[in-house]
Amino acid sequence: MPKTSWRSTATSMSIDETRQLLSLACLTFSFQRYRLPATGLVDKLPTSLGTLPLFGAQANVSLPVAEDEAFWIGVFGRNPNTTLSCTAILRDGRVVMLQQDDSIMGIQTPTGQFASLTRVATAVGPGVLSIVLGVRTDVRSLSAAIHLVSYDAFQSQSGVRPRPLDPSAGYQGYQLP
Repeated sequence: MPKTSWRSTATSMSIDETRQLLSLACLTFSFQRYRLPATGLVDKLPTSLGTLPLFGAQANVSLPVAEDEAFWIGVFGRNPNTTLSCTAILRDGRVVMLQQDDSIMGIQTPTGQFASLTRVATAVGPGVLSIVLGVRTDVRSLSAAIHLVSYDAFQSQSGVRPRPLDPSAGYQGYQLP
């Protein structure tokens, strides 16, 4: 299936499958992948090993995450008239608010570290089922559910097999989206 862009003018949400970005109202999100640490914890924003692909329709988006990887979310286009909320729905049914700035690193722990955003259970958490992004502007409120799926499920839905995590794909002098 060729890469295309999907846009819904009714919701002001779009997925740029070529650049692997999600736009919701005036904000743009990228899902930056990295190798899941053995502890499941990060102290600082990990080096991105590239963006994860997206596929979806309406306000439901699939994000493929392998068992050995995690991701953080880059947020672009913030302004004083925009409010962002970000919630993680965990595999054990709990719902947690995620701390955010220009990036959403993970689930903050009492030690100040962050539990990695990943689909699988780790020593510090049950794994994430989905992320709900909410954007409120002066004129509307929009939300999108990002469902974490296996590579096989993503391929079944989109017709595209995600590339495996490449440890050499980190920053090499060019700007990642």
